[in-house]
Amino acid sequence: MNKSEALFDRRVQEMNFREGTISEADYAKFLKSLPDREANAVEVSILDLAPQSYLRSALGVTKQQAAEGQAGAKPETRKGQK
Repeated sequence: MNKSEALFDRRVQEMNFREGTISEADYAKFLKSLPDREANAVEVSILDLAPQSYLRSALGVTKQQAAEGQAGAKPETRKGQK
């Protein structure tokens, strides 16, 4: 990351706005200069990332059923839960 990119880093962006290090116009210009990476995007479903145990307990389905859009029965309530 070069020095000019560091000015627009999201972690310090608000501070730089407050201190006047960068302006809204500078930020807009920076955003327009960024390359379009949409063609490199990969769609990810939360179901691909969720652990099998979560899907069973919270949704009442297996990963395969969730991927197929099948809704299982409402999961059973555990002792101590309402």
